[in-house]
Amino acid sequence: VRGREIIRRDLAERCKEHPAWLLDRMRCVDSPTGETFEFQMIDPSAPWYWQRELVDEWVANPKNIDLKARQLGITWLAGAFGVWTMLFTPGSHVLVMSVKEDEAVKVLNRMWDMLHSLPDWLWNGAVAIKPVGGARPTTEIQLRFPDGRVSLVRGLSSTPAAGQGMTAALVILDEFSRQPYAEETWGGILPTTSAGGRVIVISTGNGISNPLGGGNFFHHLWVNADTLGIRKRFLPWDLHPLRDDEWYR
Repeated sequence: VRGREIIRRDLAERCKEHPAWLLDRMRCVDSPTGETFEFQMIDPSAPWYWQRELVDEWVANPKNIDLKARQLGITWLAGAFGVWTMLFTPGSHVLVMSVKEDEAVKVLNRMWDMLHSLPDWLWNGAVAIKPVGGARPTTEIQLRFPDGRVSLVRGLSSTPAAGQGMTAALVILDEFSRQPYAEETWGGILPTTSAGGRVIVISTGNGISNPLGGGNFFHHLWVNADTLGIRKRFLPWDLHPLRDDEWYR
């Protein structure tokens, strides 16, 4: 029993130091298909290990933008990163913004399920206070820690005022190229990074911007990332282990 407790304490400490250790313990359920999968964060030979490299980049950089192909699990990964932020930064706020509120709520439900796939001893002493009674998350999840601090994640739709005046440890901007108020949202959440928070911008492509400032704002951030101090990465279709040239054709 004592040996097991030592192992648990060691793993909990590793999870606190880096999210990869926590993500590697999560179990994910894809609600449309019922299929389950797990992140592959520790074994460099694993076919999905490239996601670990992306998590390392998110840890190291306050502002991140990722232009991705579809169905690479990046929104899942960002949601799991949000769970780690809530658990190991007690009192932190995580904002998830998507095109519509129901899309943001889908991410919250994924986060809720990933959280509950973890053993209690990896919750860092937290208990869920919202939602309660077996309910599914709507627009918010709250975790209370033994010292009274409360971490929360909130799902928001794209509106002119979304995120303005809020401070957060992490902001996830999902399918940002399709958010109708992307520029206003970016201006509203930017103070988050100056206060020590982190922003992850995720999207497939959806048009381009122009030198006068019009067009697609996600593209504007992408092409000006170096000037704006944003770490950027392109995630192509063939990162999926089951895709080959025949699949592409």
